[in-house]
Amino acid sequence: RLPEKHHTSVIREKAQTDEKPLVAYQGERGAYSEKAMMNYFPEGSVSPLPMKEFRDVFTAVMKGEVSWGIIPLENSLAGSILENYDLLYLHPDIKITGEIKIRIRHNLMTKENIPFESVKKVYSHPQGLAQCRIFLEKYGLKQIPFYDTAGAAAFVAQSEEKDIAAIAGTEAAKVYGLKILQEGIETNPQNYTRFAIIAREDSEDVEDYNKASLMLSLPDEAGALARCLSVFSEYDLNLTKLESRPIAGKPWSYMFYIDLDLPEDMSAYEKALDKIRRNSEDFRCIGLYKS
Repeated sequence: RLPEKHHTSVIREKAQTDEKPLVAYQGERGAYSEKAMMNYFPEGSVSPLPMKEFRDVFTAVMKGEVSWGIIPLENSLAGSILENYDLLYLHPDIKITGEIKIRIRHNLMTKENIPFESVKKVYSHPQGLAQCRIFLEKYGLKQIPFYDTAGAAAFVAQSEEKDIAAIAGTEAAKVYGLKILQEGIETNPQNYTRFAIIAREDSEDVEDYNKASLMLSLPDEAGALARCLSVFSEYDLNLTKLESRPIAGKPWSYMFYIDLDLPEDMSAYEKALDKIRRNSEDFRCIGLYKS
């Protein structure tokens, strides 16, 4: 696992040895978040910085210790990563500046090139195990949850046990020198994760944006949400995501997270936002970015 020292110390040491902008993500080297980062930014333009928790990524971005963070927001099979929606609400000084979707392809890997029949236990993130359930049950493999897919790969690489394997991506196998025994063992190949690129609110705005993300709370009265959603239809705006999260300290009150595609005629978007803003108790645009 990552060193137990405070993450700020890790950042400071990294910044002193690398002149490239830092991008923070949750997990170990070889994580899917790192793959998303490598696919999003031009090759060689940034340096990855693994963090222990999602909240550490937000803290590093907010304090200006890294230039960007990258966080998963939803998986096509497992659904939304709710913790990150809550963290977006709790950090009003952070905005979304981009997004990227990547295919999640799970592989079974071991420390040595042992026969597949020798594998008895498999380590991975609970979602990784769940997404490979049919394969694991078919061969009667014991499933052991781990905090991170790449972390599971690192654990297997360091372990002296001969009958264990990890489920992770190809990048993790390369980082930790593991042998891939079986490729593409996920139950459903239509497995994608959408990642958001986050930055400080005062960072440079994105040009040529075509998507917006909003957060708002509504009065606790009949028809409040329906009236809000009807505005998008009224101005012919394509709403692509609606997520509700309880507001801490306000029982039965909810913050709604909304994604929508932006039209060529931005006046329709501005008119819709003006109407929604006037009918909301709390409203914030958390990102204008290119999808």
